[in-house]
Amino acid sequence: MPPRPKQHHYVTRAYLEGFLEPNQELLFCYGRHRSPFQKRPADLASVRSYYSFRQPDGTWDDSLEHDIERLVETPGLAVTRKLASGDMRLNWAERDALSMLMAVQRLRVPHLRQMIDAVHADLIKRLLLEYDQRQQEQGLGRMWIRSISPLARPGDPERPRAYVTKEELEETQRTLEQDPGQLSRETLFSLAASFAKVLCRMKWTICYSNDGESFITSDCPVLLRHERRDVTHAGIIRPDTTVEFPLSRTALLSMTHDFALINRVNRLGPNREARRILNQVPEIRTTQTNGGQVRDFNLRQVAYCSHWIFCGRQNGEFIDVLRKRSKNVRHRFVRDGNLFKVETLTGES
Repeated sequence: MPPRPKQHHYVTRAYLEGFLEPNQELLFCYGRHRSPFQKRPADLASVRSYYSFRQPDGTWDDSLEHDIERLVETPGLAVTRKLASGDMRLNWAERDALSMLMAVQRLRVPHLRQMIDAVHADLIKRLLLEYDQRQQEQGLGRMWIRSISPLARPGDPERPRAYVTKEELEETQRTLEQDPGQLSRETLFSLAASFAKVLCRMKWTICYSNDGESFITSDCPVLLRHERRDVTHAGIIRPDTTVEFPLSRTALLSMTHDFALINRVNRLGPNREARRILNQVPEIRTTQTNGGQVRDFNLRQVAYCSHWIFCGRQNGEFIDVLRKRSKNVRHRFVRDGNLFKVETLTGES
């Protein structure tokens, strides 16, 4: 039996290789408050047993690592290479594959996984405190809440119970202490599937570098940003959302909501013509970017990365940007009546 994979990539090696300069084997790496260095793609963006967990018998469960490679990376990276080469002729299966690759990539990185798990652990803690307070005020009984988790997990019923006992909350807390990354691991595919449905219907534009300038990538390569500054809440369904995903050193995918399509389908209503329009594979637009535009794309990758950027060329301009706080999204808890809700905030706020 071959040895189990111990180092798991959160940005896959095959994707990072697309940012190597011709005839080069090393990428330049710039980090927040770190000196730049060079490494092979195989040695970057990995964490030991990142997707694995120990089973009760002491053996490791590596199934998620294998599922990501087989179901997400292999089909999705094939589409990435196809678009980077200039071939825009995608069918629905290919468009779905790339959308799922981007969705999983968005959610698998340490920044998002740690945030999901920390928010969940904090929610359990807050609910236990709320339970104690209610018991002091109202006596013993069940506490009625919408759900412990807004995310579907393997084996969960389609409609989660509307209440939870204190003992169940305490057991969940004990489980999380033993396996802090449980929730983000178990919900990765279900949450990514919802995210991918939105990505698949957005308007896609491939930006090609035509000045010899190279795109870079990062430890959070699926960049989600918003143009408006008067709204602090983040989210892909915001109308001003732009998603940018570098495909290789020569190509970048930019995505925005297709309001023309949305408005047309809404006017038609649920009829045959609307279904026909929705069944058509959307056109992919292309544009040639100059050196200044590539620089703007790259500086956004630097600003929104969590800790690391990866590129084929040296660029001292990145160092000053990396001294600042990341603009990536973050979460916080706020009260919603007698309950709590999670707010997703832009990095600008």
